[in-house]
Amino acid sequence: MDDSAPRPDAARILELAKRFFFRSVVGNFQTSHAVTEEREVLKAARKPVEDPLAQDYAAWRRGMLWIGAVVMAMSSVVELISWIDVLGEPSNPVTDVVKILTTILFLSVPAATVLMFTAAVKWTDLKRSRRFARFSWFVLFLTPLVAAVIPYISITAPDANEAVKKGGGLLIGLVLFYYVGKSIVALCAGVIRSSITLKTLLPESPAPAWAAVFFGPTYGLILVALLVIFTQMLGSVTLLLAMGCLIAAPLLYIFYAKQVLRPHRPEEVGRAVLSVRTKALALNIAGAVLLVAWMIEHLDLGVLDLLKLLIGFWGAFLLLTVVASDFILAILCLGHRRSKEFLGSPLALELDRKFAGLESVGLTRLDVSLKTTEIGAPLSIPEAEETGEGE
Repeated sequence: MDDSAPRPDAARILELAKRFFFRSVVGNFQTSHAVTEEREVLKAARKPVEDPLAQDYAAWRRGMLWIGAVVMAMSSVVELISWIDVLGEPSNPVTDVVKILTTILFLSVPAATVLMFTAAVKWTDLKRSRRFARFSWFVLFLTPLVAAVIPYISITAPDANEAVKKGGGLLIGLVLFYYVGKSIVALCAGVIRSSITLKTLLPESPAPAWAAVFFGPTYGLILVALLVIFTQMLGSVTLLLAMGCLIAAPLLYIFYAKQVLRPHRPEEVGRAVLSVRTKALALNIAGAVLLVAWMIEHLDLGVLDLLKLLIGFWGAFLLLTVVASDFILAILCLGHRRSKEFLGSPLALELDRKFAGLESVGLTRLDVSLKTTEIGAPLSIPEAEETGEGE
């Protein structure tokens, strides 16, 4: 083998990395499709995937999982360095608890990374890949949530004085706050991202975007709850601007509800729905930059702390986007089948009668930008030229 033999492999890896990164950033099934090689591999899999749309979804999952696994591996390295620093702290009842807790939380990251890599490797076996991705999410998200409910100081030092209990509890709470807060924010952000991405996969259905509209205000309230303590203790104009951008981003899906919650033709869904996501992304980036600037100024964070925060959130966000997409897609399919069975049944006629009675007294009117059609009236699909901005 000559010296140039490894180059095609390196070029191939670079090509795959670009393709996967593009899929993870764009998240648009109208412009991102499986390549010929991927379609052939999926057709030849143990459980062949023949449908072109299913192949596109499998290829998108492949890219998301590989990028997420690499980011999670980087997060594991940063967490390892941070963990070693914690182990070097002087021993006392409080720091000993912090060391044990930090060890448990650190181990959850490489464990989730291994499971995510496995899901990426087995991308052609969708059933097994989904299972490994789900297990990865369980390990990464449930570990800090379970760890957060244990009163460590009361268990390990029941006879300590009140000052030690409060100070130690505060320190342990701050350690847990990072992991729990990251999990909750990544959960909401990932669900919103997966919802809008699935809307481009199934543009004819208004259902996928409902998760984004529902989680929008929920996400905003969670961000307020997470930042309210820092606002009162170390408030500044920079933090207020950061909060404003981060809270406004998910609320855009409420403002543009009329635009995203309706059927679309494939050729119009990008302009109608992804334009909203682009605006939300711009606000999120602006808010993140301002928040990082505020943290550097007021919290005295080093480079390692910032890498731990940013890379850790990115990896968790990518993982949750895949897991949420798998779950939402299954729910949408089940709901579609149930609705087809329901239409024309005696129960449907009875429900029509009840809605008609409630509508006659105005109880079903919704005085917001999201309009509802009359009961029993066919839902029309507007022309692409009529797609406009939200009111």
